[in-house]
Amino acid sequence: MKKDLTFEEARSSLKVASLLINLASETSNPLDKDILIREAFESIFYASRIALTTFLLKEVKKLGSVENDSFYKDKFKEFFRILHLKYSYNGDYPKEKFVEEFNLWLDKVEKYVNELESKTKGGS
Repeated sequence: MKKDLTFEEARSSLKVASLLINLASETSNPLDKDILIREAFESIFYASRIALTTFLLKEVKKLGSVENDSFYKDKFKEFFRILHLKYSYNGDYPKEKFVEEFNLWLDKVEKYVNELESKTKGGS
């Protein structure tokens, strides 16, 4: 049986995303570079999904239900729409400034992971 997901796994996915974007920056083959960049954005999205799943599971275990908080829903919808669909699936990411765009989203998702974890520990 698979164990529950953790916030540490979400952070690990962010680390892998950084490794992928660094490799993409060093890659000269355009197809390889595109795949690495798309996988890097997908890994950031995956981190947000792991964090949200972890948060929801912990909240249900603790409270028996989940508070109707638009914070985590709205952010996750944005991550899904941009990182997963637009950048990863469709490959429609900024081609010339992909590293800068990656860092912007990495920071947003890292904050999201930290905020969700804080909420599970009794923070507001």
